[in-house]
Amino acid sequence: IVEPSYIQSKASGNENSLSVYPNPYKHFTNIEYTINERSKVSLEVYNIIGKKIAKLEEGTKDAGVYKTQFSAKEIGYSSGVYLLRLSIDDVVITERLMENE
Repeated sequence: IVEPSYIQSKASGNENSLSVYPNPYKHFTNIEYTINERSKVSLEVYNIIGKKIAKLEEGTKDAGVYKTQFSAKEIGYSSGVYLLRLSIDDVVITERLMENE
């Protein structure tokens, strides 16, 4: 897991967003999210049965674009399907991740 990094000081547009690429992925995937105003943020990964396996981000963030990477294998899990959950205040965005062998 790579520490999340701050990319831009201002979010482009008025929408919160989440993108994951490549997906499916083999070694790691890039996670990029945008928040449109200072917000409480939580970024977590769950296995297919709903167990939280990683907390990638938690705290209050300024508006902007943030980026991190994820690999289930790096934290001791096998390839498979995982759910990425981004909470921005009361808004929840979920993305399916697929890690291949």
